[in-house]
Amino acid sequence: MNFMDVTFRHLEIFVAIVKNGNIKRASKELFLSQSAISMGLSDMEARLGVKLFDRVNKKLILNKYGEQVFVTAQNILKKIEELSKISNQETLSGNLKLGATQTIGNYVIPYLIGDFKSKNPNVDIMLFVENTEQIMNKLLNFQVDVAFVEGIVLSNEVDSIPWIEDEIIVFSSPNYHLAEKSNVTIDELENEKWVLREKGSGTRDIFERYMYDKITKMNIYLEIGHTEAIKKIVESGIGLGSLSKLTVKRELDAGLLKKIDLPFQIKRNFKIVFHKKKYKTRLLNEFVSFSQSFKI
Repeated sequence: MNFMDVTFRHLEIFVAIVKNGNIKRASKELFLSQSAISMGLSDMEARLGVKLFDRVNKKLILNKYGEQVFVTAQNILKKIEELSKISNQETLSGNLKLGATQTIGNYVIPYLIGDFKSKNPNVDIMLFVENTEQIMNKLLNFQVDVAFVEGIVLSNEVDSIPWIEDEIIVFSSPNYHLAEKSNVTIDELENEKWVLREKGSGTRDIFERYMYDKITKMNIYLEIGHTEAIKKIVESGIGLGSLSKLTVKRELDAGLLKKIDLPFQIKRNFKIVFHKKKYKTRLLNEFVSFSQSFKI
C-alpha cells in the first residue's frame, strides 16, 4: 500500500464511510453527492492497490486492510486538524469524545468537564456513560478518544494510568438488622439478599472478585443497571447493596443509608485508558493532564 498517492479528500471520504456505515450517510456529512463519494473511494482503493471494503449484497464491510488504513487515516486527519490550529496555540479548541463508566460518569466526570470547560470554553465535549464492558468496546472501536473506567482492563490493545482512588462499600437501610452491628463477619453475610449492579459493571466485577473466596454462595436477589435504583431499593429495606462510596455519600450523610461495618476494605483505582494506536492530540493531552490534577 502506498499512502503517497492518497489525498486529504480521499481520507475524509474513507473515514466518513466507515463512521457512517454507508455511502449515503457519508455524502450527507461531507455535503458531496453519492457518486462523488463512490468515485473517491474507488480512486483511493486504486491508488493503494487494495480493496478496503468487501462488497456483500451491496453493503460495504470493512476488511482487514481497511481496518489498518482506518486507524492511520484517523490519525492523519487529527494531525491535519492540529496543523490548522497552530496559529492560535494559546487557545485550546476542538472536539473530545469521552467514555466513562457509570460511577465515574455520574459522580466525577461532570465536575471535571465543568471545571475544564470554564477554563477552555472553545472545546466541545461529548460524554458517553455506560458500564465498563460497553465503554471499553467504544474505546477499542475508536468511538471515544479516551475512557475513564472503574473496572478491570484486560485488553492488550490499550494503555492505562491510575487515576483516583475509590472504595467499594456494603450498605443497607438504617433499620436493617445488620446496620447497627459492629464488626459484621463474613459468615453473617452468607444468607443475605444482595442488590448489585449488572454483569459487565466494573463495580460488580471487582466486588465479586474480592468476595469470591470469602462467601461460598452469594444470594443475588436483584441485578440493576442504575445506581440510583439500587440505592432506593436498599433504602426500602430489601437486602444489602454494594457500590462506590462516592455514589452513596449524600445518602450516608443524610442518614438514608448506613455503611455496614466489615472487617475489610475494598479499594480500587479509577483508570484513564487510551487505545495504543490512538493519536493523542494536544487537546487530548491537555485534558488528560488536567484530569490527573483534578480533586474530587
